[in-house]
Amino acid sequence: MSADSNIREGVLLGLGNPLLDITIETDEAFLEKYDLEKDNAIPAKEKHKEMFDEIMHRKYHPQYLPGGATQNTIRVAQWLLKQPKATTFFGCVGEDKYAEILRKTAEEVGVNVHYQVNSDMPTGLCLMVPWGFICSGVHMAQTLNINTL
Repeated sequence: MSADSNIREGVLLGLGNPLLDITIETDEAFLEKYDLEKDNAIPAKEKHKEMFDEIMHRKYHPQYLPGGATQNTIRVAQWLLKQPKATTFFGCVGEDKYAEILRKTAEEVGVNVHYQVNSDMPTGLCLMVPWGFICSGVHMAQTLNINTL
């Protein structure tokens, strides 16, 4: 399919829980510092909050992708359709630096995003390391208001 096809803007809509997927290369010392185990997936706890800040300000060279099941699907559809803003995604994010990165990465791949901002909760995050992953803030979707749609 080419970009000059008759695909209209907003032809595909997704509504879900946006996560900022963060991928880093790290070592065993990092895993030990934050009580992470290899080949494991866990929800983030309070002790992991500083871990996400450390990733942003240290040697880890994070790579970011707009994530969450629905937003991943929308992102792949956008790639297949090859028409800017052929897809639209609605979700809820916090009022923080992670929401800005999430918006930027989604828009860079052509997704038209409409995030409701909730200043009471942080943006959902998912850290992926070579041996597993840890998620945080997946409850944000519960705060999406119907008026946003």
